[in-house]
Amino acid sequence: MSFKQNSATEFTVTHSWNDIELVVDIDFNVLSVAQILAYTQNHYNCPRDLCTSDDAVIEAFLKLLAMTCFRFCLFNNSTVEGLIDHFTNSITWGVELFPPMDGSKGIIIKSFTFDSLEDELFELTW
Repeated sequence: MSFKQNSATEFTVTHSWNDIELVVDIDFNVLSVAQILAYTQNHYNCPRDLCTSDDAVIEAFLKLLAMTCFRFCLFNNSTVEGLIDHFTNSITWGVELFPPMDGSKGIIIKSFTFDSLEDELFELTW
């Protein structure tokens, strides 16, 4: 999984397996690094060793978010709009670990894409 800062506020997380790509925009005037650290530390998959500098905190948070987005979209066949709605309006345990993703709390999902697992699953032979 790789992480790239595109601009002062836009970040991209990619993963070669299944061509996952998450692009988010973070407004640091609304969502602070301390708040991002709190979200990251509350997550059960928190890679605590990444939470040592501001960049590592943001990277760890975005990797956790990308993993959560992938799981949700895979099991719910969702679009980006459905994903944003899920983070904004759902009260499930997994979503409570993240702020709303509609921009109201300083972060918005701009895009999320991945390749379907269907081809890989049907290539399996018994």
